[in-house]
Amino acid sequence: MGIVFPRAAVKPLSELSDHEVEVFLSSFVYKHLTPLFQRVSEVSRSKMAHMFSQISYNTAQKALQEQTDIPEKYIVRGGDTRRLCDSCPLLFDEDRD
Repeated sequence: MGIVFPRAAVKPLSELSDHEVEVFLSSFVYKHLTPLFQRVSEVSRSKMAHMFSQISYNTAQKALQEQTDIPEKYIVRGGDTRRLCDSCPLLFDEDRD
């Protein structure tokens, strides 16, 4: 069963202060994403911190990709793969040490 709120029940982003946006984002991460990542990390036997790192990396990468011509996989480091961890899933096999 779904709950539907009228549009008037939700403030447009333009009406929120920077602090309110930060509070809503923090709440979303800690109340929704953290439990999800905990469960996924248990099932996949991976570290939850690594999952958060990958998501923040990918988010920053997409934002920067819109501004540059660097290939998608290596945009955050300006195309430099030397500082990436060998276990990084963003590396191609031939790029691993």
